[in-house]
This record gives sequence, structure tokens and C-alpha cells, in this order.
Amino acid sequence: MIRKSLIISIIATVVAVAPAFARKGPVRLVATAGYVNSLESIKGEYDGGADQYLSGNFGGVYAGLEVLAKPLAGLPLCVTTGIGAKYASGLLHDRAVRESYVFAPLRAGWTFEVFSFDLDQKFLVEPYAGPVFQFGLSSKSNEYDFYHPDGVIEAKRFNVLFGAGVRAVLNSIALDLGYDFGLIPRYEREGAGYSYRWTCSTLHVGLAYRF
Repeated sequence: MIRKSLIISIIATVVAVAPAFARKGPVRLVATAGYVNSLESIKGEYDGGADQYLSGNFGGVYAGLEVLAKPLAGLPLCVTTGIGAKYASGLLHDRAVRESYVFAPLRAGWTFEVFSFDLDQKFLVEPYAGPVFQFGLSSKSNEYDFYHPDGVIEAKRFNVLFGAGVRAVLNSIALDLGYDFGLIPRYEREGAGYSYRWTCSTLHVGLAYRF
């Protein structure tokens, strides 16, 4: 229930504070939501044997708030940062798993005007890249908790991902598509003649509204 409550709280916050930021200045508030798909991959290496690959695919939703620093005169560079929550579920090694996170992206990008209808209506393209800082709230199946300290696999909660994407912007509406690669293994273990490494990468696609 914590994942649903967190996402609902974020959406409620957007509704509550958006009117106070509904102005066009150098900094704008952005409400964003969409679909997320994560690929979880575990690679096992063994002395004298073939490598073993185990993977899972998680689909879910995300929602959050961002602050957009718009380009200055003559400079197409823009920066966004914010905080949000996401929930995803899927199969990991034939085990149904549900996961929830909070995340904070930091994106640097470039704004290019494709065409304009008049002074106030413009279609923009914004390629971007940057890190995403992520903290896991829960990662559970019906009988197993991957964050529990007594578990066979104790996954790390904190992760940093790095990726790139592009936004297509028309007035205050932006379509966002990007892909992030995990830089920190969720789980890593080495022993006599074997090693395990669990990594993840994430696709996201969604809509954003800029107040």
C-alpha cells in the first residue's frame, strides 16, 4: 500500500501547489507521469563452466514533480531536476515480484525550436542526458523480500542510473522518452569459483505538463 499512497500524495501535491507556479519565468514547475519498463539481469560466472544468465522484466507507472530551468537568451541549454515515485511488477526467475522506488533525476539538455505557430505556440525538441538517483522502498514476492537483511539475496536499495532521452514539446505539453542504465549492481557476490552480479536498466515514456 505504501507505493500507492506515495504516488497519490505526489499527484495531490501537484494539484495543490501548481496554481502558485502557474507563470512563465526562468524556472517552471513540471508535473510528469507515465509508463516505466525495467530489465533486471543477473549474470553468474563459474570456473570451468558456462556463464548463466537470469533475467526479469518489470512494467509499471511513475509520477513526479520536476523543476525546469529554461534556456537563457542565446543559450539552448536547459536543466531539469525533481523527485518522483514509481511502481513496477513482473517476473524475476519465474517469481512474481513487486517493486517501488523514489527517484530524483538530474538532466541537462538542449532546446531546439522546430517551428512556431505564433509568438506563444512553439514546437520544440529537447534531447537530454544525465543521472537518476534511486532509492528502493520495497522489492517483494509473496514469500520473499529482496531487501530483508536475513534474505539469501540482500539487494542494495540505493542505485545510480545514467541515460539519455528526448522530449517533444508543444506549448506546455511534453512527450518524454528515455532509457537509463544502472551503474551500481543491485546485488553482487563472489565466492570460490563463482560470482553473481545483478544489474538493471529502465525505459520510461510519459507526458509532462509545464506550468
